[in-house]
Amino acid sequence: MVLATLSFFFFLHSVASPISATTHQKVQSHLLQKACNRTHEYQNLCLKVLKSDPQTASASTPLALANGVLKMAMSDTIMASERIRVLLTSKYTKPAYKAAMEGCIYWYNVAAGDFNVSMRELNEDPPTANYDAMLAGTQTQYFQNALASDRVQVPEIVTLNIKLVFFSLVAGASIDIVELN
Repeated sequence: MVLATLSFFFFLHSVASPISATTHQKVQSHLLQKACNRTHEYQNLCLKVLKSDPQTASASTPLALANGVLKMAMSDTIMASERIRVLLTSKYTKPAYKAAMEGCIYWYNVAAGDFNVSMRELNEDPPTANYDAMLAGTQTQYFQNALASDRVQVPEIVTLNIKLVFFSLVAGASIDIVELN
């Protein structure tokens, strides 16, 4: 009798696992789609980026997705700041560009701080977390103005700025989903 019960249990478990795994994958896919739909013209890029990250790709709740996106955004922003620091110290960087690039590093660090604050606020106050995530993307205005006023043209920094605005948009979209639940 025990053997029959165990056999039946393992049979049920083997049959239920693929079904629940498939359901879980559908929930994850729907969650990513729901957040990325809110990014409008960046929807396809959003899906590609979120599916490429294990934490966001496996998120099963809006809160887990938003946390994953914020961690990714903060990490990318810190890496961008470090990349600008490397450019700043390069022997190929014109001395006239250095002050503006130092300003970029400062504002990137502010943006990383905004994402960090947003992560801490997410559980308690999603609207404020959303505001701070979106604020991170507006930091690009400050260093773009500094670059323009000093006539600094560094294409790589322009690309980093676009990525920061994109991550701010995706973070805001993922937090919107938290707010809706």
